[in-house]
Formats: sequence, structure tokens, C-alpha cells
Amino acid sequence: GLTENGILQLALAQWQAIVDEQPTMVAEVQSLFGTELSDQEGQIQIFDENSDIVFRKKGAIVDGVLSVGKVSGVTFGTCFRVVLLVDQSLPVQKECVQFTEGENIVEMPRMLPVDRNSDGKLTLSDVMNRFTL
Repeated sequence: GLTENGILQLALAQWQAIVDEQPTMVAEVQSLFGTELSDQEGQIQIFDENSDIVFRKKGAIVDGVLSVGKVSGVTFGTCFRVVLLVDQSLPVQKECVQFTEGENIVEMPRMLPVDRNSDGKLTLSDVMNRFTL
């Protein structure tokens, strides 16, 4: 601490840095009809409470699972919005995912494979393309 004339004037607090491992994440993915998606590419996007993107990663969906691996930019005990994008399906999201140490398994809402032009919304052209041979 800080002393003056041998008298302690200011004591310094001791602290110890705690380094947390980055959490990992696995997204479980199913189609609207309950079948597992497989052999498709998806992209996970994670947004903070201000809707700023803090993490983004593409990966292969295998047997209904998208293994994201280590997730950076998140803190423990805080809500994050997790969005999954898959070609020709409408985007799905989980509103409040709170990450914990270790592996985090996020069960995503069921995918609706009707976005034929992959613009992220259901439009008349998607409906028309659905019935075109």
C-alpha cells in the first residue's frame, strides 16, 4: 500500500485474473416436418442486446447438427440472439441464449424450407417457384 511517515494511507486491493475458456456451441436443426437437416450449409449469427453482430460462422449441417465450435464475443449470463441461416429456408432464431462454460447445445426452431430465392422472406415468387416444374 501507500504509506506516509510509516502510516498506511492507502491499501491496495489484491485481485486475481480469471480467464474463462471460450464456450463452444452446437446447434440442433430440424425441418418443419421433424426430419433432421443434413448435407446442407448453414450460418450461425449471434447478436448482442443492441442487435450488433458479435459472432458469425458458416458450417456443414450433418445429421441435424451444426457444430459451431468455439464462440467468441459472448459473455456468460447475458442474453444473446442466435440466428440460423440455411439456403432456401426461412431464417430461424432463438431470442435469449445465455452461454455457459463448456459446450452449449442450442435447439433451434424448426426450419421452413420455402424460401426458394433465398432472400430471407416468404414472397409470392417463392410460392410460384414452389409449384413450377
